[in-house]
Amino acid sequence: MKIIQSYVHRAGKCWLVSTIDRPSSSPYGPEWYYETLVWECSPEGHERGKLIGQGEDARGSIHEHLRIAKYLLATGEVPPPKEA
Repeated sequence: MKIIQSYVHRAGKCWLVSTIDRPSSSPYGPEWYYETLVWECSPEGHERGKLIGQGEDARGSIHEHLRIAKYLLATGEVPPPKEA
């Protein structure tokens, strides 16, 4: 299920940041978690392009989504993975 979706625009570039609620495949972790994916997209029509990044967060938290979107806006680059 989609939780939040953002379009980030910077210097003529566009990225789609999307966070979904999904089941975990790990028998040792939480049963569900939020997965955030980042795609390049066209600034004009928001057509999704190449998948360029991803992150995860605890269910109920959009911190990773916001961290990625803010980093893209500030630098134009996908952020490094967050520290465990």
